[in-house]
Amino acid sequence: MHYHNLILAGSIGLLTLLVAEYGYIKKWWHGEGARKFVHIVVGVQVALWPLYLDWFEIRLISIALTVGFIVCMRLMVFQSIGAVERLSYGEVLFALAIGGLTLITHSPAIYAAAILHLSVADGLAALIGTRFGKKTRYRVFGHTKSIVGSGAFFITSLLILSVYGYVSGAVSLSWVMGGAFVATILENIGIYGIDNIIVPLYIVGLLSIL
Repeated sequence: MHYHNLILAGSIGLLTLLVAEYGYIKKWWHGEGARKFVHIVVGVQVALWPLYLDWFEIRLISIALTVGFIVCMRLMVFQSIGAVERLSYGEVLFALAIGGLTLITHSPAIYAAAILHLSVADGLAALIGTRFGKKTRYRVFGHTKSIVGSGAFFITSLLILSVYGYVSGAVSLSWVMGGAFVATILENIGIYGIDNIIVPLYIVGLLSIL
């Protein structure tokens, strides 16, 4: 086991949380903005983990993150990830997905694509939708979405899948378009943070069969 790599990954993650908390206290962003900052920054780091961590080590971190998020949310240790008005299990499911995906794929590229959907695409959709989508809002199962936010997710998904397709040579334009469209639909219907499970699972499944 590479303990120095585990310490490095944990330290970067903790630093991200501290920066998010500092920004929340300084009112740089509100609850949703801080949460999505953590999602995006941590997610990019996680997507790179297979380069220097093995799958077992990633699972260990996933378990630690899951427990840590539950404790922090219960005790309100980090308000930046818990101070959100709507009910959401997103952080816990995010942490579970990090380790769970290692059980269904051993491809670093597929793992990275799934994690980037979970973090960057979802995070940008929330941030851009909240900032610019007030006039394009609609409701899905009682939860507010926006055309602008969904569009941001779709475009980000297109970029992620296009890069994967270019590198692997295994994905055509029609697969990229269709894959991004279905991922966007799943992000819309995945309320209470459930999209943090169903979207990356879908991406892994899609890319694994190509």
